[in-house]
Amino acid sequence: MPTDGYDLLFDEHPDVAYLLNDKISMVLSQALAETYEQQPTDPVEFFSKFLFHSISVREAAQQDQIRANSVSASRAAHQRELDEAAKKEREQVEAEGKVLEAKKKFFDSLEGSKDLNENLQDLCDYVHDTTSATGVYIGKLVNQKKPIAEDAGENDDLDETVPKVIQFTHADKSHGNMINVVLAQDIAPMSHSVFNFAEPVEQPPVENDETPNPDDTQQTNNAGAAEEKKDSEDILDKFQHVYVPEVVREDKMWF
Repeated sequence: MPTDGYDLLFDEHPDVAYLLNDKISMVLSQALAETYEQQPTDPVEFFSKFLFHSISVREAAQQDQIRANSVSASRAAHQRELDEAAKKEREQVEAEGKVLEAKKKFFDSLEGSKDLNENLQDLCDYVHDTTSATGVYIGKLVNQKKPIAEDAGENDDLDETVPKVIQFTHADKSHGNMINVVLAQDIAPMSHSVFNFAEPVEQPPVENDETPNPDDTQQTNNAGAAEEKKDSEDILDKFQHVYVPEVVREDKMWF
């Protein structure tokens, strides 16, 4: 006969179902078994202390698990850092190997070249790929063109009465749009300054009985410094160049 909505023969009482929960029944069973085994004078106090002790044990186990998880996570993070460092090292070695391979290939091509003008495009690509340069271009000074008659000669279109311009003839693969671009001196004074070669002035020898002029001494020192640079193996001393440390702050540069 149903009582309070459940059948005594077939249905389990809700309170019993709750007490049979593993989190409750397990600890109660252990407490009852321990109480029966110890046969304490005050079983209620013993039972309650056992339950409190069970809570402490459970909390300690939880803290141990938290620490274990933390250690495991730290080890995993450390291992990821080691793997990432090893990966970067491999990539760096591979990159350095590619640079050395590109360098060897480029210089081998120079050794076998009959006309170095044919290697200028390779030079642009080599410098671009093996340095941090954003763009690499090669240009030369050329005369500006002027209108000519149909029966004019081969070089009659060259205007030698006006300043020359820089015409880019080669560029790295990512800046092919720079080829044939022309830069006039008023537009690109910094680039044109590379072509302003200053020939050293030979100074006359100073007689022994003459007192050296300070200006002459300074010029002699400058000439000596220029000679030292000429004999230097540093590419910056051997070749005409212009170094711009801060492009954005340079007055001669514009964008």
